[in-house]
Amino acid sequence: MSISIDQAVLGEEDLALSSLFSCLSSVFASLESLTIDADSDLELVDNWLMASDYETRLLNLSDIRALQRLEIHPSSDTISKKFVRMCEGMRLRSLTLSIDNSVPGLSTANDPPSPLRATLRELRLSGNPHILVDFIEYVVGPALEVLGLQFDDIESMHEVRVMLERIVARISPHATRFSLTLDGIHDEIPQEMQKVLAAELLRPLLPKSCLTHVVLHLKYKRKYGLFTQQDMTDLTDAWPNLVELRIYDTHPQPPYNDDWPAPSVADLMRFAQRHPRLEHLVLPSLDAAADSLPALHEVPQLSHRLEILRIHTITGYPYYRTTFALAQILDRLFPNLDLCRPQFEGPRGFGNKVDVWDDVERALLALQTGRRGGCVV
Repeated sequence: MSISIDQAVLGEEDLALSSLFSCLSSVFASLESLTIDADSDLELVDNWLMASDYETRLLNLSDIRALQRLEIHPSSDTISKKFVRMCEGMRLRSLTLSIDNSVPGLSTANDPPSPLRATLRELRLSGNPHILVDFIEYVVGPALEVLGLQFDDIESMHEVRVMLERIVARISPHATRFSLTLDGIHDEIPQEMQKVLAAELLRPLLPKSCLTHVVLHLKYKRKYGLFTQQDMTDLTDAWPNLVELRIYDTHPQPPYNDDWPAPSVADLMRFAQRHPRLEHLVLPSLDAAADSLPALHEVPQLSHRLEILRIHTITGYPYYRTTFALAQILDRLFPNLDLCRPQFEGPRGFGNKVDVWDDVERALLALQTGRRGGCVV
């Protein structure tokens, strides 16, 4: 059983809430999942859910022995040590938090190992990377299978790489899912530090061979990330059981050139051959220049299981000469794409370079419909 408490409920009078929670006490006894949306202030959660005076405490979370998943979305200044101890008492399997400041009094050096290290299977955090890494080092243990991170207020990409290395060192070799979103990058980062190679961020994860789902989302304004041919090569031999790889880059026109070439179709072919279980692939770029495309008879018929393919930027000119040729190659590589309802998942509004993929999808849909004799829903 699950329940969601949003900000509107948390804003009601204490007496009314007490009556409501009292009526639901039997429900809470078997509660397994709880979501709290306290956008105004986490202090509401501290005061009402963990008050030292039991009579003023609306819900004694530590008494809900069945609770396995806790998700809280506050805009708060502090996650208290009392809150962390409460989570440890519940022996949670899944925890989602936004952490803006260090947890006062919490230290891996001074505190015994957290009981959450033995129980926590899924952890999703957002906040400053320095803050998150301390919390992760305290609560993450060998049981963790899923880690989702959003780094805010980033001062340098070097900082990101250092924090990632510390975090990944805590992840079990048996972890299966990892996602990272970079947001809030400071404008004063020097120009020479603005280029970010995707493989540099993902490199600490390469030895984690059990990963099946990897997501990297680079949310930049004037900065940009790059997913180059070398990046694709570096990832080709990683994660043999990969089911999902999504790499988003929101920069409208990444500066691909001879020094920073986009992955080629041949690179994509090799990647697909090394990852036969892949079902979902999103890439920032692909080079579709006419002189880089293999002849159709050179493209292997993989009968690949890939269902979703999205490319943000198609490089190579002129596009109209290669759109159909690219679609033919992709249709041969990935005959099982779900194209009955084609849609672009990534950011829109970047002009012709995004529209090219729309054209490729339309051509793919026509080819697939012809093979199947109609659209199969």
